[in-house]
Amino acid sequence: MRRKLTLPVMICLALLLLALPLAACGPAASLEVDPSSLELSIPAVMGTPITFTGSGWTAGEIVAIDLVVPPDVEITGVEPGENAGIAFTTADENGAISTTWGTLGKIYVILRSDYDLAVGPIWSGNPIPAGVYTIKATGATSGAVGTTTIEFVTPAE
Repeated sequence: MRRKLTLPVMICLALLLLALPLAACGPAASLEVDPSSLELSIPAVMGTPITFTGSGWTAGEIVAIDLVVPPDVEITGVEPGENAGIAFTTADENGAISTTWGTLGKIYVILRSDYDLAVGPIWSGNPIPAGVYTIKATGATSGAVGTTTIEFVTPAE
């Protein structure tokens, strides 16, 4: 026998469907990046520490930091629709994080180059396109998410 849904049941289902995407995002955390803008040149990228700080994670939690890759940007080893992992860190006893974007991550992701242990960096001459990119930090156990942006600018000539 088939039952009809009553108006109150339909309203409850609609509210549940609206709330599911919000619940999947996890709790909010804060994330900042310094510097917020960086020139796309080898000296600037390799010579400037890119530091991530934030709060709102669980004490001792591992936090993954990713560059959200736009659909029109290709990065070797990153499948379309996936983010590029750029750092991992552990939240301190207050749920705060502080870490930097490592050298190899800068070479592979920002400069879209390669690294050979025998010869060192192999520069492609093809960094990611200039623009504003989203950085996302996600807690492994709490699901807390913090986002910020960084702008990569074309070098002055």
